[in-house]
Amino acid sequence: MRRSNMHLGFVLATLLLGAGLMGCEDEARCGNGSVESGEDCDGDRFAPVLVTGCQTLGYNGTGRLGCTPGCRIDPGPCEVTGRCGDGVVAAGWEECDGVNLLDQSCESLGHHGGVLRCTPDCRLDIGDCRRCGDGLLEPDEGELYEVGYQVCEENGFFGGYHHTEDCVIPGFSTCGEYRLISQDPPVSRPVLALGGEGRLWLSGLVRGSFGGPALQPECPVVLPYYTGHGDNCNTWSELDGYYLDSRCDRDFLAAIDGTDTTRVLSQPAEAGQVDMMFALADGGVATVRRIQVGSRIRIQVDGHDAAGALLASTPLGTWDPPTPIVKAQALADGRLAFTLERSRTLSTQVVDPYGLITVDHPFSLISLNHAGQEYTFETTMEGMEPWWESPTELSFVAKLQVNGVYPAPWHWVRIVRTEYDFELTHLFPMELHLNQHAFGLQVDPLAETLEVFWNEQGNALEQERRTWTGELLSLRRREMTGGRSFEAAFRTGEQGLVVAGTVYLEDPSSNHDATCAQRGMSYFVETLDADWALVSERTFSAPGLMWLNATGIAWCDDERSYVFDGHTVTVGATHVRYGPFCSPHEPSVVWDGLPFYVCDIHVVRLTP
Repeated sequence: MRRSNMHLGFVLATLLLGAGLMGCEDEARCGNGSVESGEDCDGDRFAPVLVTGCQTLGYNGTGRLGCTPGCRIDPGPCEVTGRCGDGVVAAGWEECDGVNLLDQSCESLGHHGGVLRCTPDCRLDIGDCRRCGDGLLEPDEGELYEVGYQVCEENGFFGGYHHTEDCVIPGFSTCGEYRLISQDPPVSRPVLALGGEGRLWLSGLVRGSFGGPALQPECPVVLPYYTGHGDNCNTWSELDGYYLDSRCDRDFLAAIDGTDTTRVLSQPAEAGQVDMMFALADGGVATVRRIQVGSRIRIQVDGHDAAGALLASTPLGTWDPPTPIVKAQALADGRLAFTLERSRTLSTQVVDPYGLITVDHPFSLISLNHAGQEYTFETTMEGMEPWWESPTELSFVAKLQVNGVYPAPWHWVRIVRTEYDFELTHLFPMELHLNQHAFGLQVDPLAETLEVFWNEQGNALEQERRTWTGELLSLRRREMTGGRSFEAAFRTGEQGLVVAGTVYLEDPSSNHDATCAQRGMSYFVETLDADWALVSERTFSAPGLMWLNATGIAWCDDERSYVFDGHTVTVGATHVRYGPFCSPHEPSVVWDGLPFYVCDIHVVRLTP
């Protein structure tokens, strides 16, 4: 930052004040190391009223003023370091000063051309020089490769960051099975869906809008980030950096086709966020969006074609707080079946994502009566897992109170919908899992069996199979060892399983992807056979993963989205672009000389 010339006046005033103090100078006492009446200084001691630091007085140096043998101020030690902004380049302290570039140019510094500038702190700025490393490939200048996020993709890798020292010899060592969705403005909170022909649908939040401020002229907004400090007596805050206001967040829709560059396809005019996404058989995609409407929340289904164009919007409803907890499932006929829980009331809807079929008549389920007992939902049904056999047949596991008495054990319930009501066909308790959470339910109506997966705080995984009458067929359990915390599970073949999550690795196995790091915070994927014995695994770590659970510093949403294509698990998550995600050559972000905490999305592929 440029220093004001007001410092020069301050120095002169300081010197004049020193001259006034010399009115009763006593030469005999100068040199005794003590500042006395009539002296500005004596040796290395200065009058308390004087400012002596060079930088405080506007100079470049970190030292302080000197003292003459006559006990007067000597500005020489500061003047030799120069003053940024005076137009004179101080050798050893400044590279330039204003328009004084010492006859240097982009070409003289070895670059292709462009405009060389001087920064406010008197450093050369090559930002407008055409050069190797500016990200713009110039074959006419002999460049074969450039740096950047897309170079890896253009050379057949899924992603990564490419760095080259001379733009002739490539540097693919940090290209691999990860992709950084690094945008301006920054992005966060990814939601993934697998489409046909290798397409990966990607939605998320962008802090502002792509292509300029047309949708939100006031965004993005830079805000200061303060950290608190304190001791036994006082507390205070210090400016630690900057971040972007999350009130500018709005959703977007993008697509990744194989190793092609990530393409942003659309950004709705009405800001919202995508909670779920479903690939459609015709190549399109359906998004379930949550939109703030004053103090209320509207939830709607948007149907898009393969190019991302919006074809239809179907509202599920608009609510005052609390907002419904929504679960959805794609049905065989292409429609989407929804369960919505709000205030201990369950309602359902079946909709067509393109709005071509009239929305089925919804119904609400407040309580159940079975075998002389009344069953009501617990305060929240966030852990409820539904399974639609058809548009009219619904099963779910949920915590139910019996006659209003706690605790509320897990129950399996099956209902058949009529036009305006429902018929309860099955209900029984699942007493084994009071302190666990269901995260997957599958029902086989032909065999009349059900299968439930249970999550024990990410530390253990259980699978329970029962008949529709409640008879226990099997119960399997797998402990997550080595600090593993599982977050997703997918069925493979006959009772096989693929489990994915996070782990901190100190000593990775030979199946570790070390493109970015040998150890540290990692993703893991495990393949289990029908007996849940480990068959294979794959892990991936990167420096940027250390910010997985610290995204609150930039007000980014810390959520992960997993998808599985039968061969590879893909995870999308948010990290803070405070330091590099993988390569130390990734561009850093600063604002006014301090860290700029912004959000980025990374997508990692793991094949066990």
